[in-house]
Amino acid sequence: MGNPTRILTFLAMVAAWPTLALAGASVCERPADASHVSVGYFEHDETSVSDGIGRTRPQVHEFDAQYRVSDAWAFGMGYRYVVLGLDQDSLQTNGHLHTMFFPVHRQSTHGDHGFRVSLAPAKSASSNIVKNLDQYTSDAFQLLGAVVWRRQLSEQSTLRYGLCGDSRFGGYEVYPTVGVDWQLNADLSVELGFPTTRLTYALSDTLRSSLRVAPAGNEWHVRSADFAESSDVEFEATLLEWSLGWQFRERLSLTASIGRLFDGRYEATLSDDRRVRASAKDATRLGASIAWRW
Repeated sequence: MGNPTRILTFLAMVAAWPTLALAGASVCERPADASHVSVGYFEHDETSVSDGIGRTRPQVHEFDAQYRVSDAWAFGMGYRYVVLGLDQDSLQTNGHLHTMFFPVHRQSTHGDHGFRVSLAPAKSASSNIVKNLDQYTSDAFQLLGAVVWRRQLSEQSTLRYGLCGDSRFGGYEVYPTVGVDWQLNADLSVELGFPTTRLTYALSDTLRSSLRVAPAGNEWHVRSADFAESSDVEFEATLLEWSLGWQFRERLSLTASIGRLFDGRYEATLSDDRRVRASAKDATRLGASIAWRW
């Protein structure tokens, strides 16, 4: 085991270092322990989608900000811009999809146990809805949420459990979350649970390597170019991703990642009004982000 000071430093670095987020929006995972601003970009292989949707090459742009008022309160903003890169006009959308959400986190700790409530009003829609305020309906809005309890099992392990609500599995749903976090030594930590499992290793004081498995999905309300038709587009997949983070300045860090999306699925309404559940071929994705924390 390493000394306690180094373990605490590593834990603080991991918690404050924003991870590369998914294409969707969620408040299920514990918020960072520091205020921060981060931007990221992800690009996927071109892949084929069944049922007449054609081929896609998604690009994802991300922005996240959090202001930590105190140990108990934190407020933030997140933005996801997804370009599906469709090679044909098969859906009731041009494939430019936006999600914006505003998280509020309330945490409390009492001895060896704690409790967190997180809420985030969100809107998720195609670009033509975003640009025309009179086209918004309740279908474009969601309420993301998490209620999570935490209990210390030992000096090295913590149990957490609760409920989360978001669209990480495609359509919006409420699901259970459970996991155990182990700090095995000064450099190695394991988060074993659902929906996210992660292994993190500190290569040095400034380099951190992480491997995770997590759901990668979202849901958007879309409308056709003439606003005559409206429907929802859902995407669901499982992401296996390795990332390397480099804290090259006291408050600045860079993170690069390579991942693989498995079992991808789209559920959407085609331009001919057919509702389809289409499978997507597995795809590799590359990503990078930069974060400033204080």
